[in-house]
Amino acid sequence: MLMQMAWVIAISSLVMEITLVHNLPFLRKIYLNGFLRIKGPIWNVMVSIALSALLGAVFTAQGLVVVVGAGLSGLMSDIYFRIERAFLAKGWTYSIIKENVILAYSKVVYWSMVWWRIIKKINRIITWPFRFYQSKKIQISHHYHRINNFRQNHLMIKKS
Repeated sequence: MLMQMAWVIAISSLVMEITLVHNLPFLRKIYLNGFLRIKGPIWNVMVSIALSALLGAVFTAQGLVVVVGAGLSGLMSDIYFRIERAFLAKGWTYSIIKENVILAYSKVVYWSMVWWRIIKKINRIITWPFRFYQSKKIQISHHYHRINNFRQNHLMIKKS
Protein backbone atom coordinates (compact mmCIF):
# COMPACT_ATOMS: atom_id res chain seq x y z
CA MET A 1 0.00 0.00 0.00
CA LEU A 2 2.81 2.39 0.84
CA MET A 3 4.65 1.71 -2.41
CA GLN A 4 1.44 2.24 -4.36
CA MET A 5 0.96 5.59 -2.66
CA ALA A 6 4.58 6.50 -3.48
CA TRP A 7 3.98 5.65 -7.15
CA VAL A 8 0.78 7.74 -7.19
CA ILE A 9 2.69 10.68 -5.72
CA ALA A 10 5.58 10.19 -8.19
CA ILE A 11 3.40 10.00 -11.30
CA SER A 12 1.17 12.88 -10.18
CA SER A 13 4.24 15.00 -9.46
CA LEU A 14 5.74 14.11 -12.85
CA VAL A 15 2.57 15.07 -14.72
CA MET A 16 2.28 18.34 -12.78
CA GLU A 17 5.94 19.16 -13.38
CA ILE A 18 5.77 18.52 -17.13
CA THR A 19 2.57 20.57 -17.37
CA LEU A 20 4.11 23.46 -15.45
CA VAL A 21 7.30 23.43 -17.50
CA HIS A 22 5.46 23.42 -20.81
CA ASN A 23 3.01 26.16 -19.76
CA LEU A 24 5.30 28.56 -17.87
CA PRO A 25 8.03 30.08 -20.10
CA PHE A 26 10.34 31.16 -17.26
CA LEU A 27 10.29 27.65 -15.77
CA ARG A 28 11.02 26.17 -19.19
CA LYS A 29 14.01 28.51 -19.56
CA ILE A 30 15.29 27.46 -16.12
CA TYR A 31 14.94 23.78 -16.99
CA LEU A 32 16.68 24.07 -20.35
CA ASN A 33 19.43 26.59 -19.54
CA GLY A 34 19.75 26.68 -15.77
CA PHE A 35 19.52 29.68 -13.43
CA LEU A 36 21.84 31.27 -10.83
CA ARG A 37 24.79 29.11 -11.95
CA ILE A 38 22.78 25.98 -11.21
CA LYS A 39 22.20 23.65 -14.15
CA GLY A 40 18.74 22.58 -15.29
CA PRO A 41 18.76 19.00 -13.94
CA ILE A 42 19.38 20.23 -10.40
CA TRP A 43 16.36 22.54 -10.65
CA ASN A 44 14.49 19.55 -12.01
CA VAL A 45 15.24 17.47 -8.92
CA MET A 46 14.48 20.34 -6.54
CA VAL A 47 11.09 21.01 -8.14
CA SER A 48 10.32 17.27 -8.16
CA ILE A 49 11.03 17.00 -4.45
CA ALA A 50 8.96 20.11 -3.70
CA LEU A 51 6.00 18.89 -5.74
CA SER A 52 6.19 15.44 -4.16
CA ALA A 53 6.23 16.97 -0.69
CA LEU A 54 3.21 19.11 -1.63
CA LEU A 55 1.33 16.12 -3.02
CA GLY A 56 2.36 14.09 0.03
CA ALA A 57 0.70 16.71 2.22
CA VAL A 58 -2.43 16.56 0.03
CA PHE A 59 -2.55 12.74 0.22
CA THR A 60 -1.62 12.83 3.93
CA ALA A 61 1.48 10.77 3.25
CA GLN A 62 4.47 11.02 5.53
CA GLY A 63 8.10 10.08 5.79
CA LEU A 64 9.35 7.29 3.59
CA VAL A 65 6.40 7.43 1.19
CA VAL A 66 7.14 11.07 0.31
CA VAL A 67 10.87 10.40 0.03
CA VAL A 68 10.36 7.40 -2.28
CA GLY A 69 7.77 9.34 -4.32
CA ALA A 70 10.16 12.29 -4.65
CA GLY A 71 13.01 10.03 -5.71
CA LEU A 72 10.91 8.23 -8.31
CA SER A 73 9.50 11.51 -9.60
CA GLY A 74 12.94 13.10 -9.79
CA LEU A 75 14.35 10.11 -11.66
CA MET A 76 11.48 9.92 -14.15
CA SER A 77 11.40 13.67 -14.82
CA ASP A 78 15.20 13.80 -15.19
CA ILE A 79 15.01 11.07 -17.83
CA TYR A 80 12.11 12.83 -19.55
CA PHE A 81 13.84 16.22 -19.69
CA ARG A 82 17.17 14.72 -20.81
CA ILE A 83 15.38 13.08 -23.74
CA GLU A 84 13.56 16.32 -24.49
CA ARG A 85 16.82 18.33 -24.46
CA ALA A 86 18.41 15.78 -26.79
CA PHE A 87 15.51 16.05 -29.22
CA LEU A 88 15.55 19.84 -29.14
CA ALA A 89 19.34 19.85 -29.66
CA LYS A 90 18.81 17.85 -32.86
CA GLY A 91 16.42 20.52 -34.08
CA TRP A 92 13.28 18.45 -33.75
CA THR A 93 10.02 20.29 -33.17
CA TYR A 94 7.17 19.07 -31.01
CA SER A 95 5.13 18.10 -34.07
CA ILE A 96 7.95 15.82 -35.30
CA ILE A 97 8.31 14.34 -31.83
CA LYS A 98 4.54 13.79 -31.63
CA GLU A 99 4.50 12.04 -35.03
CA ASN A 100 7.39 9.79 -33.95
CA VAL A 101 5.70 8.96 -30.66
CA ILE A 102 2.45 8.09 -32.45
CA LEU A 103 4.35 5.92 -34.93
CA ALA A 104 6.24 4.14 -32.14
CA TYR A 105 3.01 3.66 -30.19
CA SER A 106 1.27 2.11 -33.21
CA LYS A 107 4.21 -0.29 -33.68
CA VAL A 108 4.06 -1.27 -30.02
CA VAL A 109 0.32 -1.88 -30.24
CA TYR A 110 0.70 -3.96 -33.43
CA TRP A 111 3.49 -6.13 -32.07
CA SER A 112 1.81 -6.57 -28.70
CA MET A 113 -1.30 -7.83 -30.53
CA VAL A 114 0.84 -10.25 -32.56
CA TRP A 115 2.56 -11.55 -29.41
CA TRP A 116 -0.76 -11.84 -27.60
CA ARG A 117 -2.13 -14.04 -30.41
CA ILE A 118 0.98 -16.23 -30.30
CA ILE A 119 0.77 -16.57 -26.51
CA LYS A 120 -2.94 -17.46 -26.73
CA LYS A 121 -2.22 -20.18 -29.31
CA ILE A 122 0.62 -21.61 -27.23
CA ASN A 123 -1.65 -21.56 -24.19
CA ARG A 124 -4.39 -23.38 -26.12
CA ILE A 125 -1.90 -26.03 -27.24
CA ILE A 126 -0.47 -26.53 -23.77
CA THR A 127 -3.83 -26.69 -22.01
CA TRP A 128 -5.54 -28.89 -24.63
CA PRO A 129 -5.44 -32.10 -22.55
CA PHE A 130 -6.93 -30.36 -19.53
CA ARG A 131 -9.67 -28.69 -21.52
CA PHE A 132 -10.49 -31.96 -23.32
CA TYR A 133 -10.67 -33.86 -20.02
CA GLN A 134 -12.85 -31.18 -18.46
CA SER A 135 -15.29 -31.20 -21.40
CA LYS A 136 -15.57 -35.02 -21.31
CA LYS A 137 -15.94 -34.94 -17.54
CA ILE A 138 -18.90 -32.57 -17.85
CA GLN A 139 -20.47 -34.77 -20.56
CA ILE A 140 -19.95 -37.91 -18.49
CA SER A 141 -21.37 -36.17 -15.43
CA HIS A 142 -24.40 -35.05 -17.43
CA HIS A 143 -25.07 -38.62 -18.67
CA TYR A 144 -24.48 -40.08 -15.22
CA HIS A 145 -27.10 -37.77 -13.67
CA ARG A 146 -29.52 -38.44 -16.51
CA ILE A 147 -29.23 -42.21 -16.08
CA ASN A 148 -29.62 -41.96 -12.30
CA ASN A 149 -32.70 -39.79 -12.65
CA PHE A 150 -34.19 -42.29 -15.09
CA ARG A 151 -33.47 -45.18 -12.70
CA GLN A 152 -35.00 -43.37 -9.76
CA ASN A 153 -38.11 -42.27 -11.62
CA HIS A 154 -38.92 -45.30 -13.76
CA LEU A 155 -37.19 -48.44 -12.59
CA MET A 156 -37.50 -48.30 -8.84
CA ILE A 157 -40.60 -49.39 -7.07
CA LYS A 158 -42.10 -46.55 -5.19
CA LYS A 159 -43.16 -47.28 -1.65
CA SER A 160 -46.54 -46.07 -0.71
